[in-house]
Amino acid sequence: LGHVVDEFAARGVPPQECAAEVELIWWASVLQELAHREETYGRHDGRALRAVMAEYVAADEAHVRSGADQVVAALHSRRRAAVAAHPKQLAFLRRMGRGGRRVASTHEVLTTAPDVALAARPVWLMSPFVVAASVPPTRCFDLAIVIDAGRLEVPETLGALVRGQAVAAFGDTRRLGPAPFSVVTDTPPQSPRRRRSGEAPLSLMGALDRVVPSATLRWHHRCVDERLVAFANRRWYDGAMITVPGRSQRTPVEILDAPVEDFLEQVLQFIRHQPVRRPGESFGVVAVDRAAAERLRLALRDSLAMEPEGLSVAVFEGLESAEPGEAMSFTIRDPWGFQGITRDRVLVVLGPTGPDRGAQDAMPSTAALTVALTSARNGLTLMLPSEYREQAPSRWDSPAAAAVREFVAAADPIGTQAPEQAHEQAHEQVD
Repeated sequence: LGHVVDEFAARGVPPQECAAEVELIWWASVLQELAHREETYGRHDGRALRAVMAEYVAADEAHVRSGADQVVAALHSRRRAAVAAHPKQLAFLRRMGRGGRRVASTHEVLTTAPDVALAARPVWLMSPFVVAASVPPTRCFDLAIVIDAGRLEVPETLGALVRGQAVAAFGDTRRLGPAPFSVVTDTPPQSPRRRRSGEAPLSLMGALDRVVPSATLRWHHRCVDERLVAFANRRWYDGAMITVPGRSQRTPVEILDAPVEDFLEQVLQFIRHQPVRRPGESFGVVAVDRAAAERLRLALRDSLAMEPEGLSVAVFEGLESAEPGEAMSFTIRDPWGFQGITRDRVLVVLGPTGPDRGAQDAMPSTAALTVALTSARNGLTLMLPSEYREQAPSRWDSPAAAAVREFVAAADPIGTQAPEQAHEQAHEQVD
């Protein structure tokens, strides 16, 4: 091995990398031996292999596209059969289609012409609160699908369940359960209701899990880097999620801390610089509860009103109602309002957002923390007071607080920095 040692010395290979270099040499020799012994492998033609792969990809994409055509053809056939079998229903729908003073409700349409209406429009999407008023009390649907069943109680979905021959419910029992529902405007901030016994209300997902079989959908498609959900996957999902590795060497997770007395200003400064740091990306801020989110929203509005020409206030104006597909959709919400939402970048604020620095913003629940830490697509930033790392407040003595401390301890040191460093990086990008 003298020539190997000489080569390492000439290349200046560090001692800690010598083992990896030797392993590379060994695997290269194995590859060479295989190419010599196996004629098929030795005659490998890279260009021909890439051509076959491209042909397979094209055929697969064509097959996927043909699936939509097959569905459309099947729907046309079903619609023609329904029209031929139920001419009176077709006549009723045509009368309603001509207009006039009287317009039939969906309830009347599905009562008078169910076969033709469902053949023409086989998929109906509606809130569980309008099902009873929109659909007659019969099992007119082959399948009732309930989305986010972990956040709905059984009484809320009962109207949909009895109108389907079968039921498929999708939800996550590790995330937040049923949330409060109100039709009154300007209701005071509140947390999800609990029963008198102190237990959270049972969700539809939890109720169905007791009586029907369930299956776990393991593929996680939300984020582009598995490090964004690695902690949640390990701690709350027992490593069951199948994720996609990221391509960047830099971690997509940031841990920022600031003194309690300066915490709110540092948070606002980070938010204001987000369009500079990540132009064109959607951005969401998660506060611990509705009250904290409202305080943070008002503080941001006040700080933007005092901004000079540097950062445009218009960047944030009206973005609370922007769609996620828009360039810079922005929102500040509590975990209950953020559940089901995905943003390119998410800032999780665990600290005081009000004038009383010592009595605000207790630690959220474990389920709320799960929502906050698994809603980012490209990058996640956790911001908390620096004092809380060493001596957390008594109200932070909870399983969720322990999870936060574990999350911070496990974070990549490269992603842990003070807010000032993040702001300096933003200015460097602009320069």
